Amino acid sequence: MERYQLIDSLLSDGKIVPFDDILVFLRSELRDEKLSESSMRRDIRYIRYMRESLSAPLAYDDKNHGWKYTKPFQFPAQGFSDDEILSLHLMRKLLA
Repeated sequence: MERYQLIDSLLSDGKIVPFDDILVFLRSELRDEKLSESSMRRDIRYIRYMRESLSAPLAYDDKNHGWKYTKPFQFPAQGFSDDEILSLHLMRKLLA
């Protein structure tokens, strides 16, 4: 969950952020030089989940090859633990 909050913090200022910049930022913040590109690509799939399930105004900018918020957005998971987020996600699936 920490990665997703870091991605959110990087995108929250409205700038377009290329994939490589996200990867460098996460490696630095998590102090993990071995963070693989494949792990990051899985995290990018979570960006799609944020857009589709959390209604995050995310878009990929083809011209500048990066992700951005199209309007201000606050990541809703900031006040929840990982276990609480998992529980909420499971409850949502069960109710659907």
